[in-house]
Amino acid sequence: MKYLKLIILGLMISIAYASIANINVNAAETDDVILIYAETPNTFTAPHIWTWDDDGTGAFADLGWPGKEMISDPNNPGWYYLYIPSTMTNVIVNGNDGTVQGEAFAVNGQNVWVTFTEGLNAENETIYEPTLSLAQLTVGDLPTYVPTKYVYAYVPVEWDTAGVWAWSHPDGTNVFPSWPGQEMTLLDDGWFRIEIPTSANRVIINDMGDPVVQTIDIDIPTENVYIVLKELNNDGKYEVELFNEKPIFMEDAFEVYITVPDTWTTPHVWAWSHPDGTNLFTTWPGEPLVFDDESQTYKVIVPDWVNRIIINNGVVGDGAAQTIDTVLEMTETTYISVGDQDTEGKYLTTVTYDEEPNEETFDLYIYLDESWETPTIWAWSHPDGTNLFPTWPGESLVYDDEAEAYKISLPVSINRVIITNGLEGDALVQTIDTVIDQTDDTYIVIGELDEDGKYTTTVTYGQVPSFDEPVEDEPSNTPLIIGGIIVGTLVIGAAIFFVVKKK
Repeated sequence: MKYLKLIILGLMISIAYASIANINVNAAETDDVILIYAETPNTFTAPHIWTWDDDGTGAFADLGWPGKEMISDPNNPGWYYLYIPSTMTNVIVNGNDGTVQGEAFAVNGQNVWVTFTEGLNAENETIYEPTLSLAQLTVGDLPTYVPTKYVYAYVPVEWDTAGVWAWSHPDGTNVFPSWPGQEMTLLDDGWFRIEIPTSANRVIINDMGDPVVQTIDIDIPTENVYIVLKELNNDGKYEVELFNEKPIFMEDAFEVYITVPDTWTTPHVWAWSHPDGTNLFTTWPGEPLVFDDESQTYKVIVPDWVNRIIINNGVVGDGAAQTIDTVLEMTETTYISVGDQDTEGKYLTTVTYDEEPNEETFDLYIYLDESWETPTIWAWSHPDGTNLFPTWPGESLVYDDEAEAYKISLPVSINRVIITNGLEGDALVQTIDTVIDQTDDTYIVIGELDEDGKYTTTVTYGQVPSFDEPVEDEPSNTPLIIGGIIVGTLVIGAAIFFVVKKK
């Protein structure tokens, strides 16, 4: 196994709070946390909490949306709870992997019981209105609060999984009942993670195998910790290296060079993963950019799961300036140049790469009305059936302010697309299979529902559709000939066709 000698400490700061509960014990009095109890709607599965303070700092920013999973209360069926930092002032309870959510509500440092009422908003969409109570609505003792932390492990690639054995030294109190402990959760970025009590100060990372392959005994701090497994020692156990911030491996990251306006004296970068919403930094406006003398531009190194970025001038409030949400399509060395402002006052960007995509692309513009809030595109090559995206309903579309339409670049091999509203189940709506038979700039206008309940489409190429004025066919006076004699004229083509511009 090869190990990287060069590790660049990332700028992701982990701020995660959690709770392990014993339902039979009264909650300890503490000013550091408050208890959120929620009786969630029946349609919610695996409810989570997303919470932040008035400055926008999220308690579970390193977890990403939908936040921290709540705990079911066995003494109160239908009720779930979670302790959150008392500094938090805003809460969203959500479910179904964050696809459904209640309306946000405010908290002010006190325990809260919340119930939800299902209703409809002005757009006839289902909403869940919270009702708050400071009085206890559940029966029995409140769950005890036990401070916890996260342990992250980066293990050899040949390990199928990772587990942790944790205990408190020197008293020897074990966190888990039996060796080799608890299996960790594999994250999208290749790290394993588990939550353990803050009091546990020693761990062993192992492969949960038979026989077990393991690390040395590892002393860990009371805060979150990142553990990287290194070489095997003479005892056949892995040595480790510890970090209090998430390290970024060069093979898992790429460089972004950024040119900003001269007036931006303290530029910052905000970066995240779309569509799951995992932020690289914990608080807006992100991390200050560092000027690179060699390239004479600003430079940042980001993990390869980052695909969205905003550059800003580092100012919050009056005088703040920022770019549009900029899409990063590759994980190669990237160059971003900040340009002029758009109609909304945000700065446009130009993105180039050291290595351009091998296949030629064309730009597709889609015009949708506001009812399509989270549109996606599904694209494939016909007749071989090669899909561009791995899972339905495909890739989220990004609105292009300059074009006043949703825009995406597609490989020229793509000749079929479907546009959807990005929702699931009965709420999903989609277009017909739309044929694209040219590779010029392509424009799709959504039409009406057909008999199958799918939206029709109109496709044009090379020229932006005209939306502002109705298009009237010029009437033509065609001679009316009967028996070889012109007896009058026939007016043809007086129909008026309208195209409605959709955002």
